[in-house]
Amino acid sequence: MAVKAIATDKVADELELLAKLESPTEFLVARVKRSVEQLKSVDQASYNMFLGVFYAIIGDFENSRDSHERSLRYSSDLTVYLNYAVSARRLGRFFDSYEILKRNLNSNPGSVNCFTELVDTMISLGDFREFDALRDKVLANNPGARLQDYDVVTHVNRVRHYLGVAGVSEEEYMVACGVVNEILLQNNVYMRSNMVDMSSFDGVSHVTTRLAFQCSDVDKLARVNEMIADAIISEERLTAWDRLVFTVVPLGTEPTSRIQLA
Repeated sequence: MAVKAIATDKVADELELLAKLESPTEFLVARVKRSVEQLKSVDQASYNMFLGVFYAIIGDFENSRDSHERSLRYSSDLTVYLNYAVSARRLGRFFDSYEILKRNLNSNPGSVNCFTELVDTMISLGDFREFDALRDKVLANNPGARLQDYDVVTHVNRVRHYLGVAGVSEEEYMVACGVVNEILLQNNVYMRSNMVDMSSFDGVSHVTTRLAFQCSDVDKLARVNEMIADAIISEERLTAWDRLVFTVVPLGTEPTSRIQLA
């Protein structure tokens, strides 16, 4: 067990370093891949899980998904599910992440960790339709859980309040988030944090959502923001498009009080 723990901790540290870099060198990517491969003889569940995380970091969704699915054949541990969901979310596959986490929550209905990760994915989707029911389900199975103390729960309550003040329905916010997420996915822009607040212009309240991602390309940033603005304005399902603002910003320039995604 000690050898396994040392090996997995080393790989986790290397993956964390790799994930922080916008453009890692080929040498570093290859070195981290070799470290992950060394786990193959130690533990199959950990090996495939970390391989899935590795592929997610370098932007390879299919290999990430396949590796995580293999890890589930060897273990149904919550950590395996959470890393799978985080990898999917890292690559903008929020629906996949949601389904993975919901599958685990159904098996572990009192799991606070699974619930909070699930809510984090709800925030990315802008979809709060199941929030109340799932919160009540967790509390029924874990009465001592202080869910109100978690940032993601506070975030959902705050967004709902802002939408109410601005006169925007949760359904329209979900539609708008879906439009934005599709543009981000098409442009290989993977959200890392999400901050929602209120602003006012000419006495009209607006809900402003700032999405931070790891990118130093100013031209790409401007292009994606223009695409988002055009798509929101032209989306026929949105009647409150003029009260919803979505802005993509470089990671590190958004407000410090935010929901941090993996």
